[in-house]
Amino acid sequence: TYNFSIFPKPFKTLSRQIHFETSACQFLMKFDFDFNKSFYGGITYLSETEIPALKYSDNSSCIQEIVLNNVKSEFIKRKLASLEKWCEEARPGQVDNIDCFSKGTSALLKHKIMEQFDDVIAESVLNETSLLRIRKSTKKEESTDCDSALIPLL
Repeated sequence: TYNFSIFPKPFKTLSRQIHFETSACQFLMKFDFDFNKSFYGGITYLSETEIPALKYSDNSSCIQEIVLNNVKSEFIKRKLASLEKWCEEARPGQVDNIDCFSKGTSALLKHKIMEQFDDVIAESVLNETSLLRIRKSTKKEESTDCDSALIPLL
């Protein structure tokens, strides 16, 4: 069974409303439904009536932005913030996994980690395209990695 959290986020001229029935909310709370996960990490979507309206408006390029930029950038921001906290507490050699939910998001997050963190090694987990394994590195590891990457210019 797979569960996907969705949330109709607003974007430029597209503003949306959601309605909750109190009995439905009570049921979800009873079974520990995580509303924050849905609101903050929910997958943005467009209804069939919204697609033509956006496609032929001045914001025709925003369909891709809604799907890619809005969802992925928020996800990546949250993961980088939690990774920063993890780095403060982690010891060299300590390992953790991050589920990125897609290969593209995993590659993007890996790139951002390499840009932002000098002491974290991020690598894809074998046979798991959406899972990133992060490891707190040591200064010795970093210099070894750099040395092995050098190519003599003779």
